Amino acid sequence: MRLAALLMLTAMTLAAQETIPERRSESVVGGVSKKRTGREGASPNVEKHAVPERRSESVVRGVSKKFIGTWELVSYRMTVPDGDAIYPMGEHPLGRITYTPGGRMSAQLSAPDRGRPATDDRTRQPESEQAAAYRSFVAYFGEYEIREKESVVVHHVKASLNPAWVGTAQLRRYRFERDRRLVLEAETNFQGRQRTATLVWTRLE
Repeated sequence: MRLAALLMLTAMTLAAQETIPERRSESVVGGVSKKRTGREGASPNVEKHAVPERRSESVVRGVSKKFIGTWELVSYRMTVPDGDAIYPMGEHPLGRITYTPGGRMSAQLSAPDRGRPATDDRTRQPESEQAAAYRSFVAYFGEYEIREKESVVVHHVKASLNPAWVGTAQLRRYRFERDRRLVLEAETNFQGRQRTATLVWTRLE
């Protein structure tokens, strides 16, 4: 009897010493878990973020299915409230954006008439040629999530030609149009002014 009481007292002591882990507050949107933090001074379409967990194909449903595949760029323009429009990559830009069922994405945009450097050795290209090449191309990849209630797709950038985008969440308002088209819009700073960027994509596959 004394042995049983001693064993019970020992078990109760060990249970009291256990530490209950603190619960983390996270938001789960479309099967992706993401911690929310702010970044002072960032553009309205940019959030600092933790990279979300990769989604399994089983949680891709609803509007997410519409994104999956590869899209080709049709047009890319920027406007300001007074209606003035500019075309950062020219009026006939090149581009592809891809969304996978596993929650990964990549995007490339290019001006159609980029000058060809004198050499393919980047270490020997003049700085002027390197700057021109940088300004005429956009490339990044990472993961994405869909905020269906807000009609927003978030690109969580893992790597980018523009280092300022690495580790950020790029917000894009979206809408689908007939003829297999996807329209993405974002507020951005360009040439010292706040502008609305509108990119129209058509589905390839």
